[in-house]
Amino acid sequence: MKEEIKWFEEMTEYLFKEYKSLFLKKMVDYEKGSIKKIALLRNQYLDYDDDDNDYNVVDYSLGIYSKDQLRALKNKIDESSNSDVLENVEDLWGPPSLNAAWEKSYDYSTDFNMFQHCTVLASIAQKLLEDIEIKPYVMKGASVFIKSFGDFNEACMVPMYKGTIPETEIRKKVIADFVTTDKNKKLLLSLWNKEVTEPGKTLFKQIGINPLPNYPSASDISKELFKARHILVEKENESKEVRNKAAIASLEPYLEDIKPYTGKKSKKITEAIKEHESACNYLGLWYNGLKDYDNAEKWWRRCYQILPTESGTLNLCLIYKNKKPNYPEFLKICEHLTSIYSKLSSYSQMYAWEYLATAYVLNEDIEKASDTFKNLIKDNPDEEISYYKSLANKALDKLFEQRESDEKLKNKLLNIFE
Repeated sequence: MKEEIKWFEEMTEYLFKEYKSLFLKKMVDYEKGSIKKIALLRNQYLDYDDDDNDYNVVDYSLGIYSKDQLRALKNKIDESSNSDVLENVEDLWGPPSLNAAWEKSYDYSTDFNMFQHCTVLASIAQKLLEDIEIKPYVMKGASVFIKSFGDFNEACMVPMYKGTIPETEIRKKVIADFVTTDKNKKLLLSLWNKEVTEPGKTLFKQIGINPLPNYPSASDISKELFKARHILVEKENESKEVRNKAAIASLEPYLEDIKPYTGKKSKKITEAIKEHESACNYLGLWYNGLKDYDNAEKWWRRCYQILPTESGTLNLCLIYKNKKPNYPEFLKICEHLTSIYSKLSSYSQMYAWEYLATAYVLNEDIEKASDTFKNLIKDNPDEEISYYKSLANKALDKLFEQRESDEKLKNKLLNIFE
């Protein structure tokens, strides 16, 4: 008995025919080998009937761009223009409800719904570029622009799913509810992943899109951080150890698989990066409170990789200065911080040069330590010199805990404060 076609294949076949039909009508405006980019757009928005009752409206549109048009647009696609709406095209039926196996992750269903639509558009894009009637008009290396709008007009591209990635068996069950063929099931499984794998990588290469990382939004991370911090309040009558361990157990599994973002940074990505650093800093603080300095170092090292301008990196410096002495690494990080001083948070700016002066002492580079202390005194005339002298003395004491005391070296540094 032939298996009933499911949503993914039905949407793909239905929309492909409509996109192709409009594409061929537009071919009269283009020479062969002139098309450099196509745009497949799905716009979902609220509309109102005569009785002021709201309802969802979905438009599908197609944009076709020649090399000359892209040059005029400076290679930027404006999806509000240069596109044609597919007339009388329906959204058919929406994807089925999420499988019960994924019930705990229901908060992210809206994002997942948009991901489903984006994967449909990506499959259609591949079919259009390979179609024998369209292919002669497309340049070698042509690419596709895909966007799906949600209820709040948030732009989403493939793969745009930002929530928790369930284990493979759960993902297989969810995908089986809306995908028919084994080939397409493997494709969706490779796209709905911590990182895009095959055959998803091949799909992206064919349609000329660089896969977006599975990086969460600031609000996603904030929710998880709030849950963990709320546990501390709920367990306020418990010991610090019990509270910290409970908060860690709540937040750590979520953060474990989120890699530092390294791509192009939009405003929203920048906000997410800052929240990511903050959440990792809290984990470091909670582990530090448990005197688990290895894991505190791990999470503050992650802060340094995510966003070195914030306080998590200063905490990493303190670990290498005090609890897990690693003076060369302490110096390396301090030199990096002062090299990007203008980008540091105001809190980090307060301490960066002081930490660097201390790091030079601990690494026995007294010349550079002296120069750094002199600059601190010069640049901060309102600060008492005795404050900087106390920093130098503390650094020398720590140094001489590790090696034999050297009065000549000590006097060479302290003379600058006279």
